[in-house]
Amino acid sequence: MTKTFVLILLDGLGDRSYPELEDKTPLQAADTPFLDELADMGCNGLFHASLQGQALPSENAHFAMFGYKPEEFPGRGALEAIGAGINLGHNDVAVLANLVQVAEKDGCLKFVREKVKADQDRFDQAFEKVARFNSKGVEIKLIPYKKSFAIILLQGDVSPFITDSNPIVEGRRLLQIVPWKDFSTH
Repeated sequence: MTKTFVLILLDGLGDRSYPELEDKTPLQAADTPFLDELADMGCNGLFHASLQGQALPSENAHFAMFGYKPEEFPGRGALEAIGAGINLGHNDVAVLANLVQVAEKDGCLKFVREKVKADQDRFDQAFEKVARFNSKGVEIKLIPYKKSFAIILLQGDVSPFITDSNPIVEGRRLLQIVPWKDFSTH
């Protein structure tokens, strides 16, 4: 094998079957002559980044594909911050944020839509309103990143071991962000 190669990750390609596609996945139903040609020219196969049948977020699966152990994964926020050119200090915690549409219903906030329809000026105005916040010795900065995405940078006595707020499915209530019970900063 040569020392130079191209690795093509078809991230997000896995999908569910749909009745309107005769119970096929979009990939099964698609005409894919170029992908077929690439497959014929190289090596391909299935890779289980964890246990077979256990789905991982793509960033965790990519890390595993490159030989890293799960405990070496620095977190999506740290990877995005580094990609955005943000220098992280030893105790800084970076979290990926996305402006989404929510609505109050039944006394709680419900996730309406991930793709917010707004121009960049509106996103910039929203980010500017909450650019910095200090509380109990922790400085929180919101740094615009790409369109509706931002990096939340937490500096101070904070733990990176927190839960996510994204319910993923539209119509569900936002999740409360809480520390993992097995970790603390002390």
